[in-house]
Amino acid sequence: MSIPTDLQSDFAKEISEALTRSAQLAREDAIKHGTSLVFWKDGKIVYVTAEELKAQAATEKAKEQEEIKQE
Repeated sequence: MSIPTDLQSDFAKEISEALTRSAQLAREDAIKHGTSLVFWKDGKIVYVTAEELKAQAATEKAKEQEEIKQE
C-alpha cells in the first residue's frame, strides 16, 4: 500500500514548518539566556553568539517592516 503523493507533500510541509518553528524557538532561547547556538555547517562546527543572533533578528525584523511598507 502506497501513500498518496498529496499526503506525502502535506506531511513534508508540516515537518518543514515544525523544524522552522523549532529553530526559531532555539534562537529566541539563546538570545534570552545569552548563550550561543552551535551547529554543523559545511563540515565544520559553527558557533553563533547571542549578540550575533540579536543582530540577525533585528535585520530580519527591519526587512519584514520594509516589505510591509512596500505593500
